[in-house]
Amino acid sequence: MADPNAGCEGVLRRFLGLSLALLVAIAALMALAAAPARADDGARGPVSLVEHSTESRFREALIFRARARSTAGDIVRVRLIWQSRGTSGNIAEPITDFTPGPEVALEYEWPTRFRTTPPWQIFNYRWEITDSAGNVFRSERFRAEMSDETRDWQRLSDGQVAVYWYSQPETFGKELLAIAQKGYTHVREATGFTPEDEIRIIMYANQDDFCSFYSHGTCLPWYAGVTFGSLTVQWLMPDDEAFVMRQVVPHELAHAFLHEWMNGQMFSIPRWFNEGQAMNNELEGLDRLVQQARYLAATDGLTRLAVLDQNLGQDDPYRVSNWYAQAGSLVAFLYERWGDASLGAVVNGVRDGLSFGRALEAHTGLTLDAFELAWREWLGATSPPPTLFPTPTLFFPPTPTFAPTPTPRS
Repeated sequence: MADPNAGCEGVLRRFLGLSLALLVAIAALMALAAAPARADDGARGPVSLVEHSTESRFREALIFRARARSTAGDIVRVRLIWQSRGTSGNIAEPITDFTPGPEVALEYEWPTRFRTTPPWQIFNYRWEITDSAGNVFRSERFRAEMSDETRDWQRLSDGQVAVYWYSQPETFGKELLAIAQKGYTHVREATGFTPEDEIRIIMYANQDDFCSFYSHGTCLPWYAGVTFGSLTVQWLMPDDEAFVMRQVVPHELAHAFLHEWMNGQMFSIPRWFNEGQAMNNELEGLDRLVQQARYLAATDGLTRLAVLDQNLGQDDPYRVSNWYAQAGSLVAFLYERWGDASLGAVVNGVRDGLSFGRALEAHTGLTLDAFELAWREWLGATSPPPTLFPTPTLFFPPTPTFAPTPTPRS
């Protein structure tokens, strides 16, 4: 006969087991509640961002505002972490102008009057907030825009590239967008990469307007265009509109595309490679560049690759022109010998952790020195390259986010 207490004992054991499990769960929840909230845990933790906004006052300031709250103590420390889209490195700005408390209003004003600040630039930012209980909250990444209401800007976009202009009819904007689309398609096919967000093309009506967003004295007279991360800015030369539309625009777009793909790590590739791929993205003019480089080869005027990045000669338009001819011909040689997809193959190698020289060798089978010799031979040089002697210029750092184009070549 079955024991009449067996069922009760089984129920009791199950009850005790459930009770123990419940106690363990409660203890775990209490421990979790007592622990400081982890980063990006604001939706569940005691610290939260109640509201946030930005305000652009072009050429005056970009203002970040927020209101934060803590249910566990006073908010005692705040940082604004931000960066320009397509560039490397975050700026962490401590916010000190607030009185600690359970809810605080926050504001940071970035003065731009004496800085180079192009219009329609995108910034990514987040708030980092710490309370007196040690809870740390980091908000999701938000987007701010350096909007410009000082001119009657017009805009067209296909979702991949956007163009901005003023003082011209809509037909001009449609032509500008069509040119940008051609440049975008070429570099996308050469890399196999498509940016998540649109590349922006800003067209100023004249040189004075173009230089107006620069800090004083930094806009050199030979600049036709410049790239800031995933944004390009250029000006419409009244006597050479075709040069701007068919060369400068696709050139600078290629820089912006590469900045976006490299996520701001442009220092990983030589400047001559970056500029060379941009010259090869232009819709016309490459044949003249290669011809100019062949003349330099015939007259022993080629610069060694080891010093090419430090020998731009920004104060001499003739040297600038020769520099760009060499950079453009280097990548033209790479494309002719190994195909346009070489851009994607080499940059992918760098993105995977290889040095530029190793990435180039993995794709071409040539060391950087051997590649230089083959390029010189392709250009028709008959004399050996000059011997390198160490000089201080070998150690000047490149300027990874500064990619200007010279004015029309002769």
